[in-house]
Amino acid sequence: MHTLPRQQSLCFSTMLNSAVLLNGSLGLVYLGLGFWIMGEKLSEENTILPLNGWLVVILQGFTWFVLVLAVRYKRHQLLHTARLKLCTVLAFFIASFVCVTSLWEAIVGGSVSVKMIFDVVSFPGAILLIFCTFSGPENAGPDSDLDGAGVYTPLPGDGHKISSDANLPPFEKAGLISRLSFSWLNQLMKKGKEKTLEDKDIPHLRREDRAEMCYLMFMEQLQNKQKKKQSSDRPTILSTLLLWQWKQILLSGIFSLRKKRGIPFFFFFTSSTPIAVGKVW
Repeated sequence: MHTLPRQQSLCFSTMLNSAVLLNGSLGLVYLGLGFWIMGEKLSEENTILPLNGWLVVILQGFTWFVLVLAVRYKRHQLLHTARLKLCTVLAFFIASFVCVTSLWEAIVGGSVSVKMIFDVVSFPGAILLIFCTFSGPENAGPDSDLDGAGVYTPLPGDGHKISSDANLPPFEKAGLISRLSFSWLNQLMKKGKEKTLEDKDIPHLRREDRAEMCYLMFMEQLQNKQKKKQSSDRPTILSTLLLWQWKQILLSGIFSLRKKRGIPFFFFFTSSTPIAVGKVW
């Protein structure tokens, strides 16, 4: 019953891993090549000028590597989806231009350099990034079977969809200062002073904080860990949770230690979920 969706999930996971491996390697190679060119200029000419000979290559590698990390780790977050799509489309056009230019130089000049080879390889890498950005978990609905979602039963109200920036939860749209000062709650507080709050007045969770998305991410971690073990034994739930949420657990532990020292009631927001620590006197 779930064979085809599971095959699609496996296909996407393979494509994503291939895109990360190929483009991440390209980014590191570009970085290494740029620093190598800079070192050669220093040793031969005792100067790093002109900058375009090596700085462009370093920036290209850095940008490519950061884009790969964003596609790999931010594709679940609705706020970043449009930006990632725009960035990957721009990267595709840039890779296409660089690929065609390098091929033309190789044909006209009759010689091939290492950078030309990597410029040509970056084109299929950009295509993989396009596919990974425009498909996958961020487009999976409540009934999707991606990464085991076929056994997921939506919670009441879990079917709420966010279709535009205007409908984003307040915390999603809040900036750093707004989050630190809790000013993103002002509108809700004003409404609470005027009337008794109802369920419909409470802001929805960000997509990455909802039960369905957390389940998808958990199943992805579980399957990835099982593949690394190359064993028929399923990894334990505890070890998977530690691998997935180790940053939040570490932060909670740090602030719990601060609590023991008598720090007043304090809230700290992690990257994914608010954590309340401290004590009320």
